[in-house]
Amino acid sequence: MGRREGAAVSTRKKRGYEEGYEEGLLQGKQEYEHVLAMSRNIVDETKNQYYEYINQSEEVIFELGFTLAETLLNEQLQRDESFLSLVARSLKEVREHKEIQLFVSPKKYAYVCEHKRELFDLLNGETGLFIYADENLQEMDCVIDSSYGRLVASFDSQLMEMKKKLKERLLEGSKHESRTTHS
Repeated sequence: MGRREGAAVSTRKKRGYEEGYEEGLLQGKQEYEHVLAMSRNIVDETKNQYYEYINQSEEVIFELGFTLAETLLNEQLQRDESFLSLVARSLKEVREHKEIQLFVSPKKYAYVCEHKRELFDLLNGETGLFIYADENLQEMDCVIDSSYGRLVASFDSQLMEMKKKLKERLLEGSKHESRTTHS
């Protein structure tokens, strides 16, 4: 083989090598883009599953949180001064009436009677306040009778009302969130 023929073979070899190299680069780039797209899809799917799991868990998380709050509040309310605060807030709602009858459990009766003056002062001193023990009431409950009607001021009733309102807000938030994430 002559020089020319050797040079032509070398040029073809070089061109073949370059074409193979270019083809390999292109194929590698395509495979890289494919793997990158698959990775993005996996990340997006994982994120979607995570948020779906969180949304499904909201009710359980809410119930657990509320149960813990209920326990803590109940422990706090066991203190006489916290119960007296509940009674005082309730009396403020009916203070414009001339005669108020306050019913409490026998366990709280003595304590409430000790603080009758404070409660009477909340009523501007113009309302008759009569305190009675009612063995049908739970320890943390009180009932107020006035010309307005009957007001049940129990820890449980207030807690259930709070729970209802929080659930409504949670549902509103979930509806709003699902509209904004799926839009």
